[in-house]
This record gives sequence, C-alpha cells and structure tokens, in this order.
Amino acid sequence: MAKEVILELKNVKKSFLIGKGRDITVLDNINLNIFSDDFVSILGQSGAGKSTLLRIMAGIIEPTEGEVLYKGIPLRKANARIAVVFQSFALFPWFNVLENVRVGLVGQGLNDEEINEKAIRAIDLVGLDGFEDAYPRELSGGMRQRIMIAMAISCNPSLLIADEPTTALDVTIQAQVLELMKEMQRRFNTAFILISHDLGVVAEMADRVAVMYAGRIVEEAETAALLKRPLHPYTGGLIASRPALAGERKPLQPIPGQGPDLLNRPPGCLYHPRCHRRREICRQESPPELQPEPGRRVSCWLYAEEQEDGGGDR
Repeated sequence: MAKEVILELKNVKKSFLIGKGRDITVLDNINLNIFSDDFVSILGQSGAGKSTLLRIMAGIIEPTEGEVLYKGIPLRKANARIAVVFQSFALFPWFNVLENVRVGLVGQGLNDEEINEKAIRAIDLVGLDGFEDAYPRELSGGMRQRIMIAMAISCNPSLLIADEPTTALDVTIQAQVLELMKEMQRRFNTAFILISHDLGVVAEMADRVAVMYAGRIVEEAETAALLKRPLHPYTGGLIASRPALAGERKPLQPIPGQGPDLLNRPPGCLYHPRCHRRREICRQESPPELQPEPGRRVSCWLYAEEQEDGGGDR
C-alpha cells in the first residue's frame, strides 16, 4: 500500500527584508515529502535555516515562493493537526500542568468536559499523571518538556515537529524524552520531524535524514545509508567532526572555514569555499539536485557525470 504524503514542500524559498531595499534569502528551493509513518530529521549546523523551515512547515509563516501542501491542500496558516514542540519550554508559568495542556484544545469545538478528558489522557500518556496541579517552576526540565509533548499530542496530530527538544536536558533525561517520542510514533502512527544539529540523536531516532546547509537541502537519504556512506562533502564533514564516543579512537576533524554570508552569497555551490573536493564548476554554477541511486538525492557536482552516464561505480 502506498504511503500517504502528509506534508509536501515544493520549491520553497523564504526571504526577509532587512532594510534599505535589501533582503536575505534564508531558504532556497526546498523540496521535501513527509509520509504518514515517517520519522525524519532535518540536520544542520546553526544558521542552516532549520528553524525558519520549521515555521513554514507548521504554517506559522508563509514561504516567499513555492508552496506547502498538507494532505494535498495548500497550507496557509497553522493547523491543529500539525503540532510543534519548541526548543525552549513555551509554557504559561501561571498555569498548572492541566491548564497548560488544555490551551491547545480550546477553540477545537469541544466542551469543557471533553477538553479535560483529552488533556488528562495526554498527561497520562507522557507519564505525568499525578502532576496535573503542579506548576512549571516546580518541575524539572525533563518534566517540562513532557508537558510540551502532552500539549502537542493532545490534539491527535498527524504530524509532530520537534525543534531541538533535548538541547537543555542532561543525557539521562534526554534519553527518556527521546524514547517517549518514539513511543508516541509507534502508538499513534504520527509522522515526526526532528530538527537537530546533534548527529548522535539523529542516528538514534530518525529513519530518514535531510541535511541542510545555508538554506538548502544538500543531501537526503535513509539514516543508516547516510551515516555509512555520506555523498555530499558537507555531510561527510559533519560525520567526521563528531566527537569520539567512549572507547572510540578517532581524531576530531572540524570543517574548515565559516559558513557563507547569505547577504553576499558566493557564486556556484555555497559550500565550495570550504570543500576539499571542489572543482572549477563548483565555483561557477549551483549544482543541480541529483539522484545518484534509489532513495537518495544530493546537490553536488561530483555526481553529475555519474548520473549522465547512467550510474557508475558505487
């Protein structure tokens, strides 16, 4: 049976006016499909455009160009079936746990009893039963993040987008929150998008990864394939720059140089000033989006000739 496309981004571009008639393009030609049972991670360093992409996927802001479709219908505003767990704890400090979770349900056409029933069910699902009357200031960071997840799942979303949900948590609590998210996906068949710069979290959680650099998706693949054999030099650089794990012996290899100035974009591939595999064409022309093998896409001139030849050595 074919999977249902929950969210579809077509040639999405987002620019912001910054004064004196100048604008800055923070997203450029984004194409991405999210399916009904997906757990997709958007991976990239700070400044890649991940948070702006999140807001477009959630319907909080509209793209400058291109379109976003939710189940085939243009997404013009925030949709209750697309829930977001933000990086910071966006809770009302003067509300208790139950009152915070109720917020997302108000305006759904439910009566007070139905709102309470759904809110309490969501609180139970995230393991906070007994804390309904507690206030955020009385709870740990991990418990506050659980409130955010309860708020998100209370509306039975088809898609949940989590923006760096474990950044402020210690390792033990981080693992608990991540496992909770996985359990929510298994239980409700909700599609998940995880925004992250943490390769370890991505490797553990995601089935598929889209790698962003300077506002563009430069590579997309199943997680295992991408980690085993990255195609784009930037993806390879991210993996090589990961700190060694316990018992692992590997030198730290940071990516040289800095990201591009988006106000003065260099010609050609935006990664070429930092790329050790660049060619002359990389300095001159932006690479096309290629599919060098099934289930993978990459924007890199290294694979253009290979695709023209119908394949090549893998």
